[in-house]
Amino acid sequence: MDRTFETATRDYSRSVLVIDDLADRPHDCDWLLDQGGTRQAHDYDALVPPACRLLIGPQYAMLRLEFLQHRIIQHRTTRSLNRILVSLGATDPEGLSLRALDGIAATNLPVAIDIVAAENSPHLGALRQRIETLPDNQSSVLHLDSGNMAALMASADLAIGAGGVSSWERCCLGLPTLMIIVADNQTENATALARAGAAVILGNKSAVTAEMIADNISRLSQDEETRQSLSRAAFGLCDGLGTRRTALRIASGETAHDGQPVSLRPAVMADTEMIYAWQMAPETRAFARNPELPAREEHNAWVARCISDDRVLLNVVLHGEEPSGVLRLDRQAGVDNGPLEMEVSIYVAPGHYRIGVARCALSLACKLVPEAKLLAEILPGNVASQALFQKAGFTRHNGLYHLAAQA
Repeated sequence: MDRTFETATRDYSRSVLVIDDLADRPHDCDWLLDQGGTRQAHDYDALVPPACRLLIGPQYAMLRLEFLQHRIIQHRTTRSLNRILVSLGATDPEGLSLRALDGIAATNLPVAIDIVAAENSPHLGALRQRIETLPDNQSSVLHLDSGNMAALMASADLAIGAGGVSSWERCCLGLPTLMIIVADNQTENATALARAGAAVILGNKSAVTAEMIADNISRLSQDEETRQSLSRAAFGLCDGLGTRRTALRIASGETAHDGQPVSLRPAVMADTEMIYAWQMAPETRAFARNPELPAREEHNAWVARCISDDRVLLNVVLHGEEPSGVLRLDRQAGVDNGPLEMEVSIYVAPGHYRIGVARCALSLACKLVPEAKLLAEILPGNVASQALFQKAGFTRHNGLYHLAAQA
């Protein structure tokens, strides 16, 4: 599909969204989404109209709602390597799952194993036979055409997986992965994940042996620090909100007083200096919980933590396409696996005051995580913010402003 088809749809559509992952052909569209881990906006410079807006990166990965739900309700904590998920493509024509089982068996580690396969897999009979011969201390379950991948990933401590779209599902749930490249078009994605520290590449399907799998599992079983590092990096790449984020960018319905749309995009490390400048503004510090100016090194470390922490959503607020503020949502401590409560914090960049940016950002926060009870701490002297939150339906109780979950 390319520009010819897209132009033909102009007769009966108000706007056109294209989903691409190749950046190798021209498009006629208003929005283009590419969830690849290596793609850059300039890759599409000569391929889309000048006014086309780009949604680039795995934070726009359009995952099923179940992955977001499991991320929200099950914060991954430090734990031993007790459960391994083997998922190497539905039909797995190369029989890589068999190789993975051979590798796991060779470790003789006491683990539970979940194996995902399709009913029409050519190796299904061999898989069943291999499962019967696993060591006594390795229990296993074969899941055929599983409709519950999010639950399987959430309960696993390590995955042996491929480098396709399922990579972002595993990242959403912070699942450390030993990755096998099963198709040439997965190489770029796998490389990006490895470069980000979110996965360990074992190699191409033809080169990976059971011995390599066994060696890496054994090493990771003794290295909790590396497993946690892989998990944190994965969490920072994809938060499961890509579908909602895309919808809110395209049709949030939020507009500032001047008619410009207001939307959100996830913050990235390249935003660090911009956010630092906003935090240094006297107007920002006047009503901050900590009025002291942050040191640059402290600020940089804070941004990095926010981006990699699955309990924090750090967003840049856009007025039109211009960055105009920050919306942060922090999951409250002590409620893991319980009702979702998130503290909301908003500040607007100098030059964007009093045009409705904060009002729109607060409304977008409610739409981004409607299943959350939102909380806000507002200093007594911040009359404008108190009025803003009260008008949005928040009520004051025990010094905090509360809004019940909307979904």
